[in-house]
Amino acid sequence: MILVVGALASGKRSYVSSLGYADSDMSADMADDRPVLLCAEELVRTYDGDIAELAQRIAEAKRVVVCTEVGSGIVPVDKGERAWRERAGRLSVEIAKRADAVVRLVCGIPQPVKGTVAKAVRYEGHAFFANRDCKYFPCHEGIDEDEFNCLFCYCPLYALGPHCGGNFTYTEKGRKNCKNCALPHVRDNGAAIVAAHYEQLAQLASN
Repeated sequence: MILVVGALASGKRSYVSSLGYADSDMSADMADDRPVLLCAEELVRTYDGDIAELAQRIAEAKRVVVCTEVGSGIVPVDKGERAWRERAGRLSVEIAKRADAVVRLVCGIPQPVKGTVAKAVRYEGHAFFANRDCKYFPCHEGIDEDEFNCLFCYCPLYALGPHCGGNFTYTEKGRKNCKNCALPHVRDNGAAIVAAHYEQLAQLASN
């Protein structure tokens, strides 16, 4: 599960979309079966139960949780609003404990706080293949050969341009140079990342 936090209008929803989730995957209703929970802070506006228990239910039911930071502004005069802000902060703390990854958005820029998003995106199925007969194996340095994944020999994320998330540079002719990027070749990373960007890739393929 991924926890995405940030101030109001900081780019949280757009970031979640970049992970491959459509608007139809997102809801502020804890009761539905959509994978992305929006506005988690609102769940405790009138909630007076156990915060840790609520956080556990959220972590078990959702893949991505989006929570607006409400404790950094002016302290409200209203006692009820102050109590809500405290509950919202404690809920974020409890969700973060259970999250595989935590990302904070600042002016639209994601800042990893905990874990690795690629590892937090779950992918089930056959996700690993090592072609040791290839004369280029391993084609990138820095990965244990036993962990080197050849499933995506040609990276499908290349088509996402500057939004692929990898460590690339541009050549003088403006082409992407992925020599120093091993993102899709780390065991299970490639399949997880492609699965997270499926909607974007499918849209590109349909054009």
